[in-house]
Amino acid sequence: MSLYLSRLILNPRMRQVQAELQRPYEMHRTIMRAFPPLNAPQPKEPRVLWRLDVDRRTSRIVVYVQSHVEPDWSALAAAHPGYLLDAGEAGVEKNPDCRDDLDEKYRFHAGQMLSFRLRANPAKKAPAGRKNNPRVGIIAEEDQLRWLHGRAMNAGFRVLSASVTREDGPKDMLKGIKHTEAGEHRMSLLAVRYEGLLTVADPDAFRKAIFAGIGPGKAFGFGLLSIAPAG
Repeated sequence: MSLYLSRLILNPRMRQVQAELQRPYEMHRTIMRAFPPLNAPQPKEPRVLWRLDVDRRTSRIVVYVQSHVEPDWSALAAAHPGYLLDAGEAGVEKNPDCRDDLDEKYRFHAGQMLSFRLRANPAKKAPAGRKNNPRVGIIAEEDQLRWLHGRAMNAGFRVLSASVTREDGPKDMLKGIKHTEAGEHRMSLLAVRYEGLLTVADPDAFRKAIFAGIGPGKAFGFGLLSIAPAG
């Protein structure tokens, strides 16, 4: 099975990009321009995971996309001219850049130590009576770390160390609007970035977790677990 990893550097001057920074589901819809229609045959695993990284100092906006289907980024560029920054201005050879490196990167063994980054939506079931919001964000950092350790147990790895960075203020969570056949669903999304070290406990389960993503809110840019050699 192939696994494609793409990097997109977005144009920070484009109004559409600026708007989508606050409306992540709209960014998801834009990214999906590069993939076959939703009524096309789907693989068993989630087809697309993505994560937004913003450098506050340089304002560089980078989106990483993981997919089991090879993307056609020219379709996105044609539908949204100017959405991607010119490669020369971005200081890279190619924008977008896409590679299939499943074989070289995702072979694991028990005890293997890796660096990781995960943008997640740590959440729990809402109290009884909250009909319109089945999940609520976990606010306390200690509880956010406990959520990560719990997810790790089911995903074939153990967290050795982790830092937690809240990406928005307590009263200014990301606003999500998801369009379905039943209409619009509005929600507040807690965005947390975890970075640290992990060790692989169950290679097969860990591989599946990378393919499937970690936690809820994947259409809003959560769940993509990025790894690299430790150190």
